[in-house]
Amino acid sequence: MKFLCLICAETVMEQMPETDAERHYEEYAEFTRAIRRSGHYIGVNRLLPPHAATTVRVRDGKVSAADGALRGNQGAARRLLRHRGQGSG
Repeated sequence: MKFLCLICAETVMEQMPETDAERHYEEYAEFTRAIRRSGHYIGVNRLLPPHAATTVRVRDGKVSAADGALRGNQGAARRLLRHRGQGSG
């Protein structure tokens, strides 16, 4: 079984003071190293900034699209993780 882990940030690193951005990056890098060591890591992609997004929703079988990201999503990355429970290899 595979899972998509969406990691969102209230402020993107480019907008943080340098010392905060360095600390944030190191925490993020350690998380990445830990999931690689555990065998759960499959891949990662950084999402484009919210202004470049299109939000697509499906409700009651009807599709709607709107320019822009979901509110509150300042910065995000997605990670594909593998469940390594019993019988999953």
